Amino acid sequence: MEKAKFDFLIIYATITVIILVSLPWATRFILNSKKKPRKYLIVISDVYGKIIEVDGIRTKFRNRDVAWSYARFYKERFPLYNFGVIRDSDVTKQPLVRYV
Repeated sequence: MEKAKFDFLIIYATITVIILVSLPWATRFILNSKKKPRKYLIVISDVYGKIIEVDGIRTKFRNRDVAWSYARFYKERFPLYNFGVIRDSDVTKQPLVRYV
């Protein structure tokens, strides 16, 4: 009889540990799956600070580092323009843009 209680206690403890370990992982997986992928835009402004569009320049990116790299490259190629990188969701808020 004593052995059956001990076996039940080991099984119960093992199941509890498995649930406690897998619960945070499952929660993080569910929360991250609902996030939309970020998109980044290069914003171009002229000497007067007016936001403009220049033909032949790629402005939409999925990766922030690539967007910054292109902004630096465009700054060298077009020195009279300022280039900034913003998230796609920030376009409607008119955010403060960090320029290269």
